[in-house]
Amino acid sequence: MKKILIPIAILMVALLLSSCQIMPLSQKENSTHQIYSIEKLTNADYIEGRIVVGYESYSIVKQISDLLNANVAVNISKLKAVSFNLNGMSVKDALLKLSKSNIKGIRYAEPVFNRHLIDPKPTSSILKNNPPRLTSIVSTTTEDPMMVNQWAFDRINPYPAWNAGDAGSGVVVAVVDTPVDGQHPDLIGQFVTGYDPQLDVQIAPNTNYQDDSNPNDDHGTHVSGIIAAAKNNLGVRGLAYNAKIMPILIFRADNSARGYHYVGDDYVAKGIVWAVDHGAKVLSNSWGGIDYSQLLKDAIDYTLAHNSVFVAAMGNESEDLVEYPAAYPGVIAVAASNARDGIADFSTRGPHVAVAAPGVNVLSCIPRASGLIEGVNGQPYDYWNGTSMATPYVSAIAAILFQLHPNYTPYQIEKLIEAGADDITPVGFDRASGYGRINVGKSVAISTPPETSGMLDVSVNAKRDGAGIPAVSVTLHSANGRDYYAQTDNDGIAKFLSINSGNYEIYVGGPDFLNSNAWNWRQEEEEASNASINVTTTLATKSFTFSSTMNVKLAFDTAGTYTLYLVHGTYGVYDSTTTSSSSLLYSLPNTAPSGQYYLKVTRTSTGATVDVIGSVLTNQHTISISGEFGASDSEIFVDEANGYGIPTTVF
Repeated sequence: MKKILIPIAILMVALLLSSCQIMPLSQKENSTHQIYSIEKLTNADYIEGRIVVGYESYSIVKQISDLLNANVAVNISKLKAVSFNLNGMSVKDALLKLSKSNIKGIRYAEPVFNRHLIDPKPTSSILKNNPPRLTSIVSTTTEDPMMVNQWAFDRINPYPAWNAGDAGSGVVVAVVDTPVDGQHPDLIGQFVTGYDPQLDVQIAPNTNYQDDSNPNDDHGTHVSGIIAAAKNNLGVRGLAYNAKIMPILIFRADNSARGYHYVGDDYVAKGIVWAVDHGAKVLSNSWGGIDYSQLLKDAIDYTLAHNSVFVAAMGNESEDLVEYPAAYPGVIAVAASNARDGIADFSTRGPHVAVAAPGVNVLSCIPRASGLIEGVNGQPYDYWNGTSMATPYVSAIAAILFQLHPNYTPYQIEKLIEAGADDITPVGFDRASGYGRINVGKSVAISTPPETSGMLDVSVNAKRDGAGIPAVSVTLHSANGRDYYAQTDNDGIAKFLSINSGNYEIYVGGPDFLNSNAWNWRQEEEEASNASINVTTTLATKSFTFSSTMNVKLAFDTAGTYTLYLVHGTYGVYDSTTTSSSSLLYSLPNTAPSGQYYLKVTRTSTGATVDVIGSVLTNQHTISISGEFGASDSEIFVDEANGYGIPTTVF
C-alpha cells in the first residue's frame, strides 16, 4: 500500500514548514506527540466528531479547546484523559492540527473508536419449543423449573459451591452492555445502582431503564440472567445467583439495522471507572473491536490496580483474531464451548484466550416485551449462542471466588479459574480453549493461594536521543501458556500488569505504519527485535533500542544552485546543504534527533521547469523519491509521492 497524504494535509504541512526556524539542538525538547496518524483513519472504525486526548496536566485542555474550537465531552480525570466535541471539524483535521501544534504535555491523541456488540448466534425455533433436558440436572434439583434446560450446569459443576452457600454473596458484577430489563421476574431484586455514562445518569435498581416496548435491551438482559438470575422457584437460575448486577450502559437502541449503537470508547472508559469506584469487583464485557485504544488500556489497568476482575468475550469470528478489550493484558478472555465439551465453531481463537465456558444453546432471560414473539414457549427466556453467553459464566465464577477470597487479586482469581478448568481439547494450553472449560467445583476446592501476578515494563527508545518510541507492538510469547499484547505509550513503555510469571520471548516490532500513533509513514522504516526474559512477581523491565540512518541522493535535470533542507517535524529546520551542480548527496548525522524529517529543496533562480529524482536509503531500504519545480516555484518537497510532503522517520 502506497501512502498518499490527503490534500488538506499538503497545505497544512507546507504552512508548517514555511514558518520553521532553525533551533539550536541544546534547546530542543523531547516533546513529540503521540498523535493518531491522519491517513491511518481510513483503516479504523471510529466515531466522527470526537477525539480523545491524554494529558499530563489538565491545564492544557483549554489550549486544545481553543485550538480546535471544541468543547469537552468527557473528562476522565482518573485516567488523565478528555474527549472533545469537534463542533463540525473532522477528526482528520483535528488530529492534524494537534500534530503541528506546540502544545506541550499531550500524552496521546486518538479517535473515539467504534466497537460492536458480540452478537449472539440464533438457535432454531425447534429448539425453543422442544428444549433439551439433561437428566443429571433433573435428579439434582427441581428448584427453578427451567434449570432442567440449563445444560451448562451439568458441565461446570456449581453444586459444591452452592451447597456450601457460595453463590457470589456480597459481590457486585458490572454488566457493561446494553440496557437491562430490571423488572424481569427472574432479575428483579438482583441489582445495585447502575450508570449511563453518556447521559451521566444513575440507573436505579430494579427498573427497566429503557422503554420495555423496545427489545434492544435483550443482550444485557440475557447476560445478566446467566450471571445472577434469582434462585426463586420461577424460571432459570444464574450461576452466581446471590451476586448483584450493576448495569453500565454502553450501547443505545436506535433505528438502524443493527438496532443499537456504541456510545464510544470515551464514555465506556468513564463507565468502567465509575463501576470500579462504586464497588464492582467483576466487570463482564461481551463487546469488542480491532482498534487498539490507549484510553481503554488505561481504563483496564485502572480496573486491575483497584483489585477488580475484567472479563471479556473472545468474539464470534471462527478464526484467530486479536480484538480488544479481550487482548489487553490482565483481561480474562473467554471462548465458547458446547455440550459435548468441544469448542464452538464460531468461537474466535488466539493465544490470548484464558478459558472456555458454555456458549451454545444457553438459556437465559430476555426482556418481557420480546417474550411473546421470541421467547421459549412465549415466555421471556431464550436460547442464544456466542462468546457473549460464555463470558458471563466466567464473570459469575469470578464473583463466587471473590466471595470466598475477598482479598485475592484479580490475577489470583484468574489463576483459580484456570487451575480448576477441565482440559477439554489438546493437552495443556491451546488457542481454542486456553486452559480449558471452567469447573466451579474444582476452582472453589483449591485451598492454596496462587502466587501473585508477574509485572513487566518493556521500553523501546531511539538510539539517537533516547526518545521513547510510541505505538510499537510488543508481544510476550510463552511456549506453554497465554500470550500478551500491548503497545508502547508516549514514553515508549508497554506495561504488562496481571500476567503469568515465567519465561517469555519478547517480540517488538514497528511502529506499525498502519497502526495508531506511529511516527513513520512507511513499512520500510519499521524495526524489529526480540529477547528472552523471565518474569517474576516483582516488576521486571526490558529495554530495546531502535536505530536507523538516512542517506539522501538527489539529481536535477538542469544544473543550478539548489539547497536541501532537513526539516524536523517538531523542531524545525535541523540542517541544510547546498550544491551548484546537477547532483547532491547528504547523510543525516548520528547526532540528529529522532523523529520525522521532511525534505525541502530550494533554488536560487526560477523560470524553468526542473525535475528532481533521487532516493533515500534508510534501514538498508532504498526509497525512490521525486519532485518537480514548476516554472515559478522556488521551493518544493521531494518524496515518493512526487512532493506531497511525506516525511522520512529515523530513530
